[in-house]
Amino acid sequence: MIYFLIIYSAVAALSLTDFIPKWRKAGALACILLLSMLAGWRTMGGRDFFIYQDIYYGLGINYFSSEMGYAIINNLFSAAGFSFNGFLFFYSLLSIALMVLFLEKHSLYPKFSLLIYLGCYFFFYNMVLNRQMFCMSMALWVVYWWDRNRLYSLLCLVLGMAFHQSLFALMPFLLVYEGLKHTRGTKWWIAFFVLFVLVTFFLSPQQAVSLMGQVPGLSFVTGRLLGYLEHNSEFYTLNIIEYAKILLVLPIFLAFFKKIVQEHSMRIWLFMYFCGVIFLVWTRDIEILFRIFAYFDISLLVLLPFCIKKITASFLPKQRTLLLLGIYVLTGLLAIGAILYRTANFGNAMFWSYQFYFLI
Repeated sequence: MIYFLIIYSAVAALSLTDFIPKWRKAGALACILLLSMLAGWRTMGGRDFFIYQDIYYGLGINYFSSEMGYAIINNLFSAAGFSFNGFLFFYSLLSIALMVLFLEKHSLYPKFSLLIYLGCYFFFYNMVLNRQMFCMSMALWVVYWWDRNRLYSLLCLVLGMAFHQSLFALMPFLLVYEGLKHTRGTKWWIAFFVLFVLVTFFLSPQQAVSLMGQVPGLSFVTGRLLGYLEHNSEFYTLNIIEYAKILLVLPIFLAFFKKIVQEHSMRIWLFMYFCGVIFLVWTRDIEILFRIFAYFDISLLVLLPFCIKKITASFLPKQRTLLLLGIYVLTGLLAIGAILYRTANFGNAMFWSYQFYFLI
């Protein structure tokens, strides 16, 4: 557990380089390296960790045939004689670097966004769900490029799906957004969200997946998900932390709704976030679909800094700096608290005995 505390505390301290322009890039590089060490040098990560490890060493059946991106990197490193942790470190480095690069370029407060990521997503998507860690980074680039360069967005989507097909979940909502943004007024936007909510009342996620499989070209969705849905644990319930996060964040976005929609580049992020909230409540009893929700919820990394910028705009420069420092420090402490909570409540607290692989 000491590794989590040290690295999370170090990243929280490095987040303050956002306030020192000449140290900002060095701070970002240090964050990438530290987090890649934490994710890449582990010897645990849920039930699938040893399955991935056996596949890497040729001791298990390789089932990555439909996700060739991960399979190619896995096989290249394995054939070159790298250890599994050597591969895992490189893969984590690539995924985290793409995430941090996005935040440095497109978040108003990059390392504040990174602290949110650490508190909300890093543990599951970088320490447990190997293939999806790359998709989390790609999800940001897919949404960002959609309004700027459709080809780049689609290329990022295809690349992400080569590591985990679940990223395809963004596509239907991007198409809906594309149609809605060409309408005038708000009535069509409201109509879509009302319809989406109504669908969740009358159609179960299992029924929706079955219907989707009947659409030409989408049979892979049904084939991939139905097995998970059939074996879904009857005892799974959404962690109360997710509800608390919605209750905390949603009022902020509603309070700044007009200012967000006035900024054209922010509209797609707000649209994705609202879709994610509805999707989460709809699929709250299905663990496998919670993993998909994160692709929408990650819009927080862009939206929250925008709202903070608006909040602090009315303060004098010195007051603004002090307020931002306080926000960074508080968010860092919350991220540390979140990792303590998550490690204590995952897999009989196995991560409390975490060590780097070369020290065992």
